[in-house]
Formats: sequence, structure tokens, C-alpha cells
Amino acid sequence: MLALGCALAGDVLLLMPDRFLSGVAAFLLAHLAYLALFKQNLPWFPSRRALAATLLLGVVVYAVVWNGVPPELRLPIGLYVIAIALMAAQAIGRA
Repeated sequence: MLALGCALAGDVLLLMPDRFLSGVAAFLLAHLAYLALFKQNLPWFPSRRALAATLLLGVVVYAVVWNGVPPELRLPIGLYVIAIALMAAQAIGRA
């Protein structure tokens, strides 16, 4: 419920132009909550290949969008990309 609630908050916040960073933060929390859920009864990142692949994909995507990201948002967006990559790697390892 925490993950879904944070994702809902992220959606609502992104509807408001002046709340972009708050929306990103809410989605970051949602992804971290999903990461914790996908971890239950498993080791962290049981598939090292999935971890490497998702992190590499995250680096590639971030490199592509880098120039379009305002300097003050580069760190928050970078953290968000890492969280998505880790969540995806844990989900793939769970599968």
C-alpha cells in the first residue's frame, strides 16, 4: 500500500508544474518500497546479470537525456534512474 500510495502522490504532484521535484521524490519512494517488496524471502539481486544489465541501461538512458536535464535536477533524476534500475533488477531476479 505504501508503494501504491507514493505512486499516486507522484502522479498527483506531477500534474502541478511547480511540484516536479516533489513528484519525482514520491515516485522514488514508491520504487524503493517496491524494491523492498521484491526483496522479501530472497537475497539482494539474485541475478547479477540482471543487475548489470539494468544499471547499464540506466546509464545509457541517463546519458541520452543528460543535456535536457537542468543542472539542479541532474542529481535527483540520477538517483531516480538508479532506483528504477535496482528495482527492475530485483524484480527480474525474483522472476
